[in-house]
Amino acid sequence: DPDPTPNPNPKQVDCLDNLWIMGMRDEFREAREWVATRLSFSTPRSISMFETVIRILGGLLSAYELSKDRIFLTKGEELADKMMYAFEQRSRIGLPCTTISLVSSSCSFASWTGQSAILAEFGTIQLEFKYLAHHTGEKRTRVIDMKAVAAECVAMTLFQWSRSSMLRAFTPGIFSSAIMRKTVICFSKASLVA
Repeated sequence: DPDPTPNPNPKQVDCLDNLWIMGMRDEFREAREWVATRLSFSTPRSISMFETVIRILGGLLSAYELSKDRIFLTKGEELADKMMYAFEQRSRIGLPCTTISLVSSSCSFASWTGQSAILAEFGTIQLEFKYLAHHTGEKRTRVIDMKAVAAECVAMTLFQWSRSSMLRAFTPGIFSSAIMRKTVICFSKASLVA
């Protein structure tokens, strides 16, 4: 039975598509009713932008893709609208904060990242936001093309390395993995590009 609290356990939403794929239509209808009547995004606490997008928004959108039931798309749009402010906090480069709130404009960066944005996280969330924009017709202009950011990071990294003795240590296929807070300074922690 789904958790009745207003702040959903991401697994409750993330597994909606599993119910559909496994042919559990009665359970899917029950979960759909819970989404329609009890799922809300009003608990005032800090949450991970990345985890919220891939688990809750992604779960709603995959349930929509399989069932074509618009309640999942509507709830996805409601959630996305509550997160869009996070892109505005870093307007210079367009990457959202790593920790957000769905009831305020609280926006921060995890200390373990050195106050940096992790490119892999924000490259990944493009899928959900672009899918949602495609199906709703909404242009969520704060969602940027990560290819441009990644290219800028690679170029800046190469420029910085060319000005130092690190150029001799450059290894092809290793690129920046993060963008430092309030700047467009990229740094690498040996992120390999496959």
